[in-house]
Amino acid sequence: MGPRNGIAGRVVAHLAAEGISVAVSTVFNVIYGRSSHAAITDAFLTVVAAEKQRRADIIARTKALAD
Repeated sequence: MGPRNGIAGRVVAHLAAEGISVAVSTVFNVIYGRSSHAAITDAFLTVVAAEKQRRADIIARTKALAD
């Protein structure tokens, strides 16, 4: 999912947009299972789904341009 801190930074930004302040280290603790916060988990899954969709769109556009 990209550079190590990239996805965690996007999760922090996503949560900040919702008015929730967290540190990148807190996001990593949730990802690695050291703690559990439902809001961080939901934000992580949302960001990952958006990234997967973005990558699928890029692949589709690349294939369309190649044809």
